[in-house]
Amino acid sequence: MRSRLALVGRSGFPPKQKWAEWLLTSDEHDPVGRKIRRIQRIEELGAEVLVLVADVANQTQMLDAVNQVLARFGEINGVIHGAGTTTTDAFCAIYQSDREMAQRHFLPKAHGISTLEAVLRKEKIDFWVLLSSLSAVLGGLGFVAYSAANIFMDAFALSQNQQQAATWITIDWDGWDFRGDARLNSSTALIETGISPNQGVEAFRRILSRSSLHHVVVSAGDLDSRIAHWINLESPDKTKQSSTDSAELHARPALAAQYLAPRNNIEETIADTWQDLLGIERVGIYDNFFELGGQSLVAIQIISRLRNAFHIELSVQTLFESPTIAEFAATIEKTSRTNQQEADKVTQMLTFVEQLSESEINDLLAQPD
Repeated sequence: MRSRLALVGRSGFPPKQKWAEWLLTSDEHDPVGRKIRRIQRIEELGAEVLVLVADVANQTQMLDAVNQVLARFGEINGVIHGAGTTTTDAFCAIYQSDREMAQRHFLPKAHGISTLEAVLRKEKIDFWVLLSSLSAVLGGLGFVAYSAANIFMDAFALSQNQQQAATWITIDWDGWDFRGDARLNSSTALIETGISPNQGVEAFRRILSRSSLHHVVVSAGDLDSRIAHWINLESPDKTKQSSTDSAELHARPALAAQYLAPRNNIEETIADTWQDLLGIERVGIYDNFFELGGQSLVAIQIISRLRNAFHIELSVQTLFESPTIAEFAATIEKTSRTNQQEADKVTQMLTFVEQLSESEINDLLAQPD
């Protein structure tokens, strides 16, 4: 039987009759054009694809989308829910989180799956697959709302499996690396990699082939070690650490930013720290920490080292706000100047007090506030 696939997304998408024109007027890097080519490739393999635009958290729009699918295909056999927000500005520290920030994650994930279940409740669905996140297990810096939304999806699937005949599977995916350059974190016993597309496809195939699975965690690194570090807050094993300190560094990946070497001692210190902890042989001052494969655990280690190196107080949030060496160095210089100015004020005050006579000090103390 010919495979039938309905793709539903919130972002606008050109109707099929305009695809040819779109491809002629866009380059190979255009995101919409790339999606069109992928859909065409799926159709070339024999599938029938229907593309719809609807907000998964909007019940009216989703009900309309379901009706269009039923009108085209006659039935719906399975549902894969992968909606979510992963843009950089959707993640922040806990103290910066508010209702609006939380809604950016809860609308597509929590409200989205609730809406899907409601509009499809009368249909005979064979299976549901929810694309959750490893953050539901490990958390992560800046992931407070994102993690909570994924935890909700895991719990929702568990609840549905207790009530319905259909199989609900929730998959807590680790991060995916579409550049294909796995990285060794030479500072710990962890191997920090992303899931390659081929690995992800194979993992997904295996999961769907096992009807007995309901909750699957997919980790690119050793999960027990990551839980020990993140959840149990255990220190890295020094013996293992020493054996990895001399590990071979990986070549700098292809990035949008052109490589530019550090220009001063501050930038050199930061670059050396990133190079060591990210396992990359050279890091430019405009390279983005997260594009280099930086993760939350590495961020904590970087901040710890740089605190000791510059003798100033730094938070992990600094790395989120200044993700390049040039920006981070500027932040350190500004913080150092501010600290020095405060120290100078204290010194001046102490010098002033030391020059006062005893009677002048008593007069100052006797003055009202």
